Amino acid sequence: MAEDLRCYRIFIASPDGLQAEREAFRAAVQSYNDSEAIPRGVLFRALGWEDALGGIGRPQRLINEDIRACDFFVLLLCDRWGSPPTRGDGPYGSGTEEEY
Repeated sequence: MAEDLRCYRIFIASPDGLQAEREAFRAAVQSYNDSEAIPRGVLFRALGWEDALGGIGRPQRLINEDIRACDFFVLLLCDRWGSPPTRGDGPYGSGTEEEY
């Protein structure tokens, strides 16, 4: 039963361009949930920047709030660190760097 499940949130951080990898990670989490986790009373929920709800203010701030609410953080990188923030305020060279 759903009320008996312990839920853990996993935030997937990555620069744009790794959509296929994020989707593969989500699929792997779902497969693990179905085969192993749920029968043991655990549910893993994969979240990413694309799941952040819109709101007022700086979008990265909303993403950062989602990260703080997660239990695990997975950082996917390939050949780039990410794009500079839309507003150049702050010490970070990219949203991915700020998430990390």
